[in-house]
Amino acid sequence: MTQEVVRLSGDVDLAAVDSVQDTLMRALSVTTADQFEVDLAAVPFLDSSGVRVLIQAKKYATERGIAFSVSHPVETVARVVATLGLEDYLGLRTA
Repeated sequence: MTQEVVRLSGDVDLAAVDSVQDTLMRALSVTTADQFEVDLAAVPFLDSSGVRVLIQAKKYATERGIAFSVSHPVETVARVVATLGLEDYLGLRTA
């Protein structure tokens, strides 16, 4: 199995969401990996538009037969994902 990791940085909010979406979709469209991980260790803030992009990326990965996960969120970002009940859906890994 091969894995590709995309490391995001900065706030993933309405101002940045188009760029983040382009980055994730472009990476997913060309990857040959079996697993795709979005590393959020350097993302201090995630709003609803950022969550929407992660959900879209997960759907696209699933359509292509690629396992998808989100990893290393800071506490505030992990709390947003947990509050929405998306930990399992997004394959959230905190360690």
